[in-house]
Amino acid sequence: GSSVTYYCHAGYEVEGASTLSCILGPDGKPVWNNPRPVCTAPCGGQYVGSDGVVLSPNYPQNYTNGQICLYFVTVPKDYVVFGQFAFFHTALNDVVEVHDGHSQHSRLLSSLSGSHTGESLPLATSNQVLIKFSAKGLAPARGFHFVYQAVPRTSATQCSSVPEPRYGKRLGSDFSVGAIVRFECNSGYALQGSPEIECP
Repeated sequence: GSSVTYYCHAGYEVEGASTLSCILGPDGKPVWNNPRPVCTAPCGGQYVGSDGVVLSPNYPQNYTNGQICLYFVTVPKDYVVFGQFAFFHTALNDVVEVHDGHSQHSRLLSSLSGSHTGESLPLATSNQVLIKFSAKGLAPARGFHFVYQAVPRTSATQCSSVPEPRYGKRLGSDFSVGAIVRFECNSGYALQGSPEIECP
């Protein structure tokens, strides 16, 4: 007659029946009515709340190739999304794009591939972001562990955030008046445009 309920850590979903009940089996001995569930990191989903965690599929194990995952993150209305990759390692052909809004046509905040553990995203301008993970390569990798939180909207003393260039990096994440943000390219790529910009 007893029952137990399983819950997963942030970023994971219960796969299988979350509540198990102890019943009498055919032989008269007590057994659970369902197999024990497991917690898995899904490919895509809806994430709502003031803070949370988004994980690549199967994290912390290697993700499976040949999939595109869409993660929709929404924080409360009067806030914007701030996020950071607590862990990030993908195969070089596998790309994580973060858009400033719930559409793939929304402004691109960042496009990352390779190793970017500790990378903070530019502040979103809305309370929604879309994370698109395209796993097309053949090499295995662990993927990502993304943490986000709601922060108050920026004031008039701050410029809008600037995304990292594809195949390069942004040096600096201060977007206040007078701040300078610099850019550099990965080996083998040439920078097109200004190597630095200032918030006037």
